[in-house]
Amino acid sequence: MKTPAEVGPIAEYLITTYCTSVGAETPDDVRKACELLISKAARAIEKYNDQVVALEVLGRTSRNLAAHPMEPALADPLYREAVEAVVKNQRASATFLQRRFGIGYNRAAHMIEAMERDRIVSAANRDGARTVLMLEVSHAH
Repeated sequence: MKTPAEVGPIAEYLITTYCTSVGAETPDDVRKACELLISKAARAIEKYNDQVVALEVLGRTSRNLAAHPMEPALADPLYREAVEAVVKNQRASATFLQRRFGIGYNRAAHMIEAMERDRIVSAANRDGARTVLMLEVSHAH
């Protein structure tokens, strides 16, 4: 088991690294991802160490994120290829894109959401499945 002095810097590094690597499209997406990860990290630190360490790590992480705000990512350069793969294989899921392109879940999920906005795939049904609405890729996308 790590000591509180060892856990703080490790957790801070993991949170900061994760937040900077999220392929988010908007600052709000980054904020939501950070909040989720920070919440999970705080629970883990609190469980294995103590609340003081959890609050200290969260405070440092929050100050770091405030000091280094993230700009929205530009349009994903992989998006067109992802659209072509989804249409060709008639499979629309973040998991499919993750496996096909070796990318993270957030990036894949953002592309699926963009495809929904672009009416390439349907909204998720009650089971979370989506239907591919195109039979072939038009040159307009």
